[in-house]
Amino acid sequence: MKTIPAGTLVLVTWNDIQSHGDWNDDPESESSATLSTPGYLKRPVDKRYRDMKLCSTYSHDEDSLHDLTAIPTGCVVRVQALATGEELWDQSNKD
Repeated sequence: MKTIPAGTLVLVTWNDIQSHGDWNDDPESESSATLSTPGYLKRPVDKRYRDMKLCSTYSHDEDSLHDLTAIPTGCVVRVQALATGEELWDQSNKD
């Protein structure tokens, strides 16, 4: 299983989870939305992890990552390295 190193700049394609309460109108679509989010990996990650911590901001002065979003790995469809274009994660690949 390939581990993607911390600090890698990636484009993550993922399925968003949607919900609504019974006091609201039903949403127009009951299916999840597919989104793509660019960012830096906060920690190493592979398909065994529960979530992928993705940061949208890198501070050169502090050499640190900020503005974190945690995406459950079960929602991740694909991860592509932005620097090289290499596909690092594909949901259909069972590695």
